[in-house]
Amino acid sequence: MTVSIILKWVLISTFSFVIGTCGYLSLVQHVEANRSVQVIPKKATEDILFYKDTCPDCQKVYNEFFFKKYIMQKNIRFINLNQKANRKYISKYFLKEVPTVIQLTNGKEKARFVGNEVKKYLAKRPF
Repeated sequence: MTVSIILKWVLISTFSFVIGTCGYLSLVQHVEANRSVQVIPKKATEDILFYKDTCPDCQKVYNEFFFKKYIMQKNIRFINLNQKANRKYISKYFLKEVPTVIQLTNGKEKARFVGNEVKKYLAKRPF
């Protein structure tokens, strides 16, 4: 192979990586800013991330949750508390701060991770 072919391959690969990364980050930001109304089923068995898209601490961990949900296919529900209709969950689950992760099994709370504890959740639940 000549140097020019190798150089072209490196440039194309680098360009593809940059475009792919930008697309992924754009998608993450779009999903994070989603303020759709969420309904938690009564017998839900899932992990729920309560967050606000304007919260700096939430933004720090959101990428990892996004990766787990959409890439690793983990059962995680995102609930953005900046949506007024989702704020009913603040009193229902006695939420004090965001981010908060609640693990539900058949609709019953099995574990809770609040604030910096969310990092422990991410460490306990490997990819």
